[in-house]
Amino acid sequence: MKLAIACGLLLAAADASAQEGDARLRIDSGCLPGEVFVDNKKVGADHAELVTTKGLHRVRIDYGDDYEETRLVYANRAVTTDVLVAPTDYHCKAVHRRGVRFGASLGFVAGSLLPSNTAPFAFGPKAAFALNIGVRRFLDLRTGLAFTFLRPVFGSPDSSSSSSLSSRASRVTPQAPDAIALDVPAHLRFNLGSVYVMGFGANFTFITDTVDKTLAAGPWLNFAGFRLGPRREWELDVGEVGATVVPAPKDPQVVLRWGLTLTYLVLPPPPARRGAPLIHEEELR
Repeated sequence: MKLAIACGLLLAAADASAQEGDARLRIDSGCLPGEVFVDNKKVGADHAELVTTKGLHRVRIDYGDDYEETRLVYANRAVTTDVLVAPTDYHCKAVHRRGVRFGASLGFVAGSLLPSNTAPFAFGPKAAFALNIGVRRFLDLRTGLAFTFLRPVFGSPDSSSSSSLSSRASRVTPQAPDAIALDVPAHLRFNLGSVYVMGFGANFTFITDTVDKTLAAGPWLNFAGFRLGPRREWELDVGEVGATVVPAPKDPQVVLRWGLTLTYLVLPPPPARRGAPLIHEEELR
């Protein structure tokens, strides 16, 4: 008799314990894939469902790249609590740029030669192949190959002309030939948020015209760039400036360049989301 009562008490306690522990957490990592932890125990990836005990629990999602989100969640008995973690738009867009990505650019370049005694101003279109390496979410390395056609607007001014600017412009004789520049960029681009971009680096240039062929190099700066599109696959750089130093034994020259560039990068969708079966907390012990 006593044994039956004891068994009944044990069964009732076990049933009460099971009811007390019948609380569920359904966790979703949002727009990014990530490893899901509850109370410092890994329970799944991207989205997971866990049977746990009633009370306060710490939910942490590790997205990689030194970024994680943490939530404190209260789980109630006989209730499924949804935990939706929403990473920032900056992080959601940065995932598309991770690794090596390819693209193409079209733009416009204007240049001025210093000293300006042969071709004070030149302009022309630019086309480029782009290779982008997403090093971190805030940092891209950009290289590739750019083709620029430069046509001089002015040649050497006639020294006998008057001091009037319009009179001097009317006596300009075009002497400088058209030029073609092949640039290999080495640029660091800093993603300051999900839209704004700044960068600096260098261009290594091969310049040729009907007379000479020259290797040159110089610094590059972009102080105003914008990323557009649902994956930020379009880039508009409106603040590009640079200087190309053309070596010469006695008279080295510097070409100051301004540019406007539109770039399209082929960015894939984020990695496929992974799931996990229903997990009981006891299985993690």
